[in-house]
Amino acid sequence: MLWHGTTVVTRGAQFVMLAGVVVASVLSQQVVGEGSAGPVSSWTANANAFEDSLQKRLLQLHNGDWLSETARTNLSNTVHISRSTDGAVSWQSISTVTDANRVLAQPHLIQRPDGSVILSAAAWNGKDPYAILTWRSTNDGTTWGTGPLSTVDSFPAIPNEMKGLWEPHLFNLADGRLAALYANEGHAYSFPSYSQVISERVSNDGGASWGPEFFVAATPGTSRPGVPVVAKRSDGQFVLAYEVCGAPGEVCPTWTKVSADGVTWDVDVYSGRPVTGHAYSTHIASLADGRLVISSARNEVSYSNDFGETWLRQDPPAFSFAQGDPSDYLVANAL
Repeated sequence: MLWHGTTVVTRGAQFVMLAGVVVASVLSQQVVGEGSAGPVSSWTANANAFEDSLQKRLLQLHNGDWLSETARTNLSNTVHISRSTDGAVSWQSISTVTDANRVLAQPHLIQRPDGSVILSAAAWNGKDPYAILTWRSTNDGTTWGTGPLSTVDSFPAIPNEMKGLWEPHLFNLADGRLAALYANEGHAYSFPSYSQVISERVSNDGGASWGPEFFVAATPGTSRPGVPVVAKRSDGQFVLAYEVCGAPGEVCPTWTKVSADGVTWDVDVYSGRPVTGHAYSTHIASLADGRLVISSARNEVSYSNDFGETWLRQDPPAFSFAQGDPSDYLVANAL
């Protein structure tokens, strides 16, 4: 249930890539023009290391600062929040979020149009209900209130089985509502049975409460779509990147699918498009010039000039390690 992957985070022409248990960031030095078909970036040397970190994502705030949320390698009950004011080069710890009884994992940050920041995380301990929780900060991540803002979804733990809710991803809809995607094993004993699905819920009040669950990617049987990440394209449509595990010998390849509004999806897991060369814990971002960038645990970065219809390999990759066991590259992502 842990993330394996590399991440590309973008704001305008700046890119930040993350990888590794001790994670480094790299910044792009090359600005590309709108409609350019060339590589999206060149890479500098490592700019910063995050020690003792397993899962992290980044968020650039409206004021230009960056936030990082980090889940530590000992699977603790704490998410650590750090801030950078120099373009993600150096970081200062500013706050923590804790749960008294459960591990907090796979955190994700988003900023709302009103400036508030919402943190989500998977919460579990194998005994109490598995849950996707959220917290709200109204001061750019400095404080998070006295407890969770809301529970996106939960279901009781099943004895001797680690079936839960994982990998939350929040995104803003065009009409101002907040959407949450997450990997969901709660339908394993339904009929028909789903080993895992990607579920979505929508909040009309900024994350304080959530509407009914509906499927985004779900195929009965052993298929296991997961690690959902959404980017809003320059044409206003939403593109979802996700891994698909579960088939014998399958290496969790990357797929994408598109929604006009972020809530209406072709639910079949394989209704989208596979992305050649990518697998495990994909991340996707939309650039200011309209192109898309995608990354994964294969230490590959690809870009698309046609909204994801086709993909071109970025060469060289951001990091010097070779492709291999994705457990070598335990990461988290952002935006």
